Amino acid sequence: MKKFLTFLLAVMLVLTCFALTACDEKEENTETGTESEKQAVSLELSGSLIENGNVLKDSAFPDDVTLKIVYSDDTKGESVTVTAEMVSGFDTATEGRKTATVSYNELQASVPYRVYSDEVQLKFYDGLGTKENPYQITTAQELQNVSEALSASYILNNDIDLTDKVWAPIGNNIDDNSAFSGDFNGNGHTVSNLSVTTINVAEWDGYKNTYNYAGMFGVVTGKVYDLTLEDCTVLVTDEENEDRGDVYAGVLAGANFGTITDVTVLNSSVSANAWLIASAGGLVGSNVGTVTACAADGATVTAVSEGWTANAGGLIGASGDRLYWNVTATVSGSKAENCTVLAKVTGAATTDDIDYPSPSTYFGRAYSGGLGGLKAMTNLSENTVNNNTYNAESYASGNFILFTGEQWGY
Repeated sequence: MKKFLTFLLAVMLVLTCFALTACDEKEENTETGTESEKQAVSLELSGSLIENGNVLKDSAFPDDVTLKIVYSDDTKGESVTVTAEMVSGFDTATEGRKTATVSYNELQASVPYRVYSDEVQLKFYDGLGTKENPYQITTAQELQNVSEALSASYILNNDIDLTDKVWAPIGNNIDDNSAFSGDFNGNGHTVSNLSVTTINVAEWDGYKNTYNYAGMFGVVTGKVYDLTLEDCTVLVTDEENEDRGDVYAGVLAGANFGTITDVTVLNSSVSANAWLIASAGGLVGSNVGTVTACAADGATVTAVSEGWTANAGGLIGASGDRLYWNVTATVSGSKAENCTVLAKVTGAATTDDIDYPSPSTYFGRAYSGGLGGLKAMTNLSENTVNNNTYNAESYASGNFILFTGEQWGY
């Protein structure tokens, strides 16, 4: 019996040892399993290229880019300097937005970057400003930056809302140096809630007055097309040039010497106040170029002159010019509907104040029409009007003072 008990005790000791060993192995296996579940899942990159993304043309990959391995438990490894051998798809031979790839072991990370050769390029989403590769506009600030390169080509990539933005008209004179002489493709998009309350002043040495232009553009000598302007306000007065200034105002432009095609203005208002000539239109204040297939719907237009002539139209304030530029303009396939138009002259200037040719023949005149106020040397074809209200008022009385008409005042 004693031998049996001794044998049984020995067996129990052996079994206990086996159990303890199995436990230890299980714990060790568990720890090993935990370690094996921690896997490298991605790369975290840092450095100037990652933060800025802009690379000068023909430059090499920056030498300050580093990476860390990110593991499945969100822990990170030591920093590793990225070398050229780790990078593919990095090309700075041509400008534009591109993507490179950084590889480390079996992991990869994409690096978006942009190659530029001119600082102006960085003021726009992309593009070179050429007709083949126009600057791309995606934000309100990029739209305002058109003033930085007036002769370049542009395309609008999306609708732009200018609510609460202080807007400075693009271009402010009639020559190619300070007017917009480039190519602006609206690409079927809409610019809304434009608000213009300041004017760009340009002097012309031929006479002593100043010329003030207000709108999304001040003066256009290039091309603008395929664009809608909605819920916009242009409210300007020439307070700084009393006894001198003219004001030309329109939602799209103060004056057009170029080509405007397929531009529509919706539910907007324009008001121009000047001492001499006030010219306001839903689209442009003055057209000495070509307007084709444009429209104004629901525009409220007011032109007030304190001393000489007021021109107001649902689409165009005045078109053509035989007095200053001797240029024939064109308005075709365009329309104005549901517009309210007023041209008003509140007081008289004197010949001592004005250095214009034959000033007495224009004192007190107000021109108002559904499509436009005054036309001179303008080719017209296939234009239509519908449901417009137009009126002209003047301090003066008699013949050849007030001019109103369903399409044109005169």
